[in-house]
Amino acid sequence: MQDPLATPEGVRRLVTTATAAPSVHNTQPWRFVLSRGTLELHADASRRLPAIDPRGRSMTISCGAALLNARLAMLTTGHRPDVRVLSGATHGSTLLAEIRTAPRVTVPTAERRLYAAIRARFGNRIPFAARRVPDDVWAALTAAARTEGAELWPVERHAVPELLDLVGRAERRLESDPDYYEAELDRWTCDRHRSDGVPRHAFGPAPSRQGVRVREFAADGTAGEPAAFERHPRLAVLMTRDMDRCAAAPRYDTGRRIQAIVRVGYGPRAPSTPRRPVSDVLETAPTDIRGRPRPRSPDPHQRTPDPHQRTKEDSTVLSPRNAEIVQATLPAVAAHGAEITGRFYAAMFAAHPELRNLFNQGDQANGEQRQALAGSVVAFARRLCGPDTAAAPQRLPSRIAHKHASLGVRPEQYTIVGRHLMDAVADVLGDAVTPEVHAAWSEVYWLFATLLVAEEARLYQEAGCDPAAEYRPWRVTERREEAEDVVSFVLRPADGGEVVGHRPGQYVSVAVDLPGGLRQPRQYTLSRAADGVSMQITVRRVRGVAGAPDGAVSTHLHRTLKTGDELLVGAPFGDVVLDDGSDPLVLVSGGIGITPIAAMLDHLAATHPGRRVIALHADRSPAAHALRVQTAQSARWMTELDAIAWYEQPDRASGDQVIAGRIDFDALPVRVPAKARAYLCGPIPFMRDVRHGLLKAGVSDERIHYEVFGPDLWQQND
Repeated sequence: MQDPLATPEGVRRLVTTATAAPSVHNTQPWRFVLSRGTLELHADASRRLPAIDPRGRSMTISCGAALLNARLAMLTTGHRPDVRVLSGATHGSTLLAEIRTAPRVTVPTAERRLYAAIRARFGNRIPFAARRVPDDVWAALTAAARTEGAELWPVERHAVPELLDLVGRAERRLESDPDYYEAELDRWTCDRHRSDGVPRHAFGPAPSRQGVRVREFAADGTAGEPAAFERHPRLAVLMTRDMDRCAAAPRYDTGRRIQAIVRVGYGPRAPSTPRRPVSDVLETAPTDIRGRPRPRSPDPHQRTPDPHQRTKEDSTVLSPRNAEIVQATLPAVAAHGAEITGRFYAAMFAAHPELRNLFNQGDQANGEQRQALAGSVVAFARRLCGPDTAAAPQRLPSRIAHKHASLGVRPEQYTIVGRHLMDAVADVLGDAVTPEVHAAWSEVYWLFATLLVAEEARLYQEAGCDPAAEYRPWRVTERREEAEDVVSFVLRPADGGEVVGHRPGQYVSVAVDLPGGLRQPRQYTLSRAADGVSMQITVRRVRGVAGAPDGAVSTHLHRTLKTGDELLVGAPFGDVVLDDGSDPLVLVSGGIGITPIAAMLDHLAATHPGRRVIALHADRSPAAHALRVQTAQSARWMTELDAIAWYEQPDRASGDQVIAGRIDFDALPVRVPAKARAYLCGPIPFMRDVRHGLLKAGVSDERIHYEVFGPDLWQQND
């Protein structure tokens, strides 16, 4: 393999691997400079934590972890890293180390395994299992420390309480200056989309005041109930010899200084934290006319870059070796996807019956949820392995994250799902799932899960809701029969609280306790624009066909919910929402898909009545056409609206703007503007036909938005 410092791709691989290292508060306090075949590692002093790391010792350790990762990345290319460690930050310079390429070597198996483990590393602030750490594992850990010139000493059980007391006193000393300490926490803990810091999904539970202490990142007290951590935690002290660059560390014994106290054990998988893009941390040294590096003198007036500046570069990258494995095994996983997810759901519900309340059991019974899950994972894996890996993986989770947020899905539930899903893959594919295949698909799952957890945390923060308390009681103030088997319910908060605004096209989850004790959620579109006082949902009763049962929740609501009753309703979510720009609009609906379109028309009539809109609706008959009165009222206010309906069974009183049959874009009585933005909702085959018609009419694919009721099966064959 070519010298990794000789090509942009090689340098990028080294730096990407290096920046996967852990750092205090995920500050990522490093910079890399490429200078004539040498990769320099610098400390970024603007990211030092003055409250908990006043001398920069933790910053230096974090950079050391990045250096180890870079060494392993270079070694796996077949080149020995030649590393020169400098005094760096302790003498006022930011330069900590220089890395050059030495002659080729054979890569030891242990180093290959260690390099492969970098992607699987994550911080764990969750209680560990009551499982003994075997002696051979302790021996391997202490040997690894010695290899790097350090010492790892397990703490005897009788000494643990004294050490924990010392840690507790240190934490209380920091907390004694809340303006200083909490301000630092606030700077580096946030729900906003960032490429550094500790996101809320990685906070972990609030620590108990007894036993082992972990840092409580939720300074505002929102971490939830304190968790019972290990009663007898296994701790170890990581120490180095008394060297100049470690002089800031407290002395433990003659010639040794403590660098870290490590909690050792077996814990559940936890979501990873974000990483800064390579472009933020790598620079190339300027050269003179002969290609020699120019000296770089520090500018005391240089402005410190904002470490919280938002970046758009995607950090979702599958490791190269695992990408090859996933690419090779994709056909087998795709072919058995429904069988895998079927086994997965059965095993997970058997082990965790409480999760049945989170999943639509109707979609479980008809197999649509199994198909949707299999399709989502396979589609995500294809995008990771495909040519457009930088953008596509980020687009896919948005719709799923909104659906999960509407249901109150929590980060810890991804550990349960991941374990049972990977067990199902191994169960169905058998001996084909080698440890390498298992690791590769596990990485796919956790990349997918991490994106979802991060997006869901952002959605919860924006909505101001707690996923553990997703539902509020709302009272039915009006029940209105809209069409055959279609009813609208107007709702107001039963607790007298605030009515949260929503965007046209969004939906809410409702939770219904069915006979037999099973609670079932369903999503229903908010079919009227927000008014700050109430909200409206429109429910079609699902009739069973071909021997299938009727929809349990829709039937329950139609039969039992009346004016004055209460209904549990969640916060509004949904990513297919009306664009408030000035582009012409094409709004196309089929059947009950009229609900988001009706809300959009209601909103446009109140805010942009002069916007050019073409509204097309298809239905079985006028009697089945829901929300006709509401949309007709909206149309009266709109000056640039063409509204056309297609009925398979029209009646004589249908009107001039009615066409018999089905929508045919080749015979539309109006011209579709090429720059129009289109919104589609209805059965998937209907929307596919409409999409093809819009494309033929000149509407570009990125301007066509669709909403699917139920599991999203569009991607299965599109």
